[in-house]
Amino acid sequence: MDVLQKGWGWLLGLGILLSILGLVLIAAPVLGTLAVDLLVGWFLIIGGVAQLFHAFMEKAWRGFLLEAASGVLYLVVGILLVFYPMAGAQALTLFLAAFLLIEGIVRIAMALRVRPAQGWGWLLFGGIATVILGILIWTQWPGSALWVLGLLVGINLLFTGWSLTMMAIALRAHEGRVATGRR
Repeated sequence: MDVLQKGWGWLLGLGILLSILGLVLIAAPVLGTLAVDLLVGWFLIIGGVAQLFHAFMEKAWRGFLLEAASGVLYLVVGILLVFYPMAGAQALTLFLAAFLLIEGIVRIAMALRVRPAQGWGWLLFGGIATVILGILIWTQWPGSALWVLGLLVGINLLFTGWSLTMMAIALRAHEGRVATGRR
């Protein structure tokens, strides 16, 4: 509780930043979907090149073939995402659904873990909203894969940012009451 209260300002800043990013993606969901697809694709390409470079620098290593194969896999998937963004958006939509379901469950567990802390209910709310978003993605696939990825990532960022902002405000208010001797 003390750690959360001392860092309430950072939590507030993170919440505001995530909320702004969420609003941008909600306003332009197709652009958001393509941006996510291209970003993941380029990260995989860079990661694949780095793994291949490392594998060939350490040819004598017993894990050479596995690392080289992993690098090729990263590279191929990255190239496919960059050059076939529609198919990439559909695949990423399924991955996003799974991610949001797991993230929501983890956030709910985290809320229950910090339960005595001020504002823990906001974390719980954010976790429940995230699970619902994961279910919505899963049920809309593949028809809406082009826009749903950007829109739902935006909504998730907005809800996460809002819940963190509200928790930070609650922590700040609690800190003020403790400093003045009120509870």
